Amino acid sequence: MYNLLKPFGDDREKALVGDLVNFLSLTKPEGPEREKELEEKLKICDILQADVDIRVDEALFQKAPNLKAVFCTSIGVDYVDLEAATRRNIIVANNPDFCVGAVAEYAVGLMYALTRRIPEGARAVREGRWEERGRLGGTELFGKNLGIIGFGKTGREVARQALGIGMKVYVKVNNPDPHNKAKQIRDMGAEPASMEEVLRKSDILSLHVPLAGETRNLMGEEQFAQMKEGAYLINVARGGVVDESALLKNLENGKLAGAALDVLLEEPPSKDNPLLMYEGENLILTPHVAWYTREADDKNDRYFIEQVKAFVNGNSPNGIVNKR
Repeated sequence: MYNLLKPFGDDREKALVGDLVNFLSLTKPEGPEREKELEEKLKICDILQADVDIRVDEALFQKAPNLKAVFCTSIGVDYVDLEAATRRNIIVANNPDFCVGAVAEYAVGLMYALTRRIPEGARAVREGRWEERGRLGGTELFGKNLGIIGFGKTGREVARQALGIGMKVYVKVNNPDPHNKAKQIRDMGAEPASMEEVLRKSDILSLHVPLAGETRNLMGEEQFAQMKEGAYLINVARGGVVDESALLKNLENGKLAGAALDVLLEEPPSKDNPLLMYEGENLILTPHVAWYTREADDKNDRYFIEQVKAFVNGNSPNGIVNKR
C-alpha cells in the first residue's frame, strides 16, 4: 500500500480513500519539531499532497527516496521544481479548475472593496467614527476600463464578470498570437491590446498570470510609470509578479489610487515587511484566500481523490504538468 503524506489541512480525504493508501499527516505545530517530523515522514512517502506552504525541490526529493507522485492542490505549481521531478521520474499534477470561479469573484470583490472604500467604512463604524462617512465617497466600476494581464481560465472569468457589470475590458495578448486569443477576446465583447495599451488605458489592472521567469516582477517601476494617474492594481495570482518596493513607492507618491493583494512575495510576511508597515488606507492585504470557498474546497477534494485513485490503480491521473 502506498504511503500518502498530507502535510496540511484536515482528514476529509482520509475518510474517502483511506482504504487505498496509508495516510501520513503532520501533527507537530510550526517550528523545528514540525520540520523534523516532515523529514522523517518524507523518508517513507510515495505520494505527496503539496501546496505553496512547502517548497518541493531537489532538497526535498533527496529526503524522499520513494516519492513517485506529487499532487498539487492548486492551479499554480511555481513552488515545485518540475525539472528536478522529471529527472527523478516523479509525476507532478495540479488541480487546474477547482477555484476559477472563486478567484475571479474575489478579484472583482477586491475591485469593489478598493473603489468603494469598504474596509475603511467598516473600520470607521467599529471605531465609533460615524462622521467619517462624509469622506468615504468612492468611484463606480460601471463604465470603467479594466485591464487584464493573463487570459487563462481565471482571466477569462474575470473578464466575463466585469463585462456583466458594464466595464470595458482590455486584455493583454501575446504577439505573435499562436492560439488566436484575440478572436476569443473579441468574441466575448472585450478588446485585445498590447501591454503598453493595457497599462495606459486601465482604470483598474488585474493580474492573472502564473509565476515564471518571464512574469517575475512583471509589474515594476517601468510598468507603473505607464499606468494612469489614480489607477488601481489587483493581484490574486502570485506575489512574485509584482515588484513590491515599486508598488509601495507608487502608492506613497499617489500615482496609484490603491492596490489589493491576496498574494505576497513572502508568505506569511515578516513583521517588518514594508507593505505591513505602510499606513495608507488604500492598500488591502489578504492571506492568500481568494481560492477558499466551500464549493472550491469540495471540488479540490473530489479532484484530488480521483487523482489518487487513478495513480494507485496504475492509471495516468488528470492534471499532469511535467513531461516524463
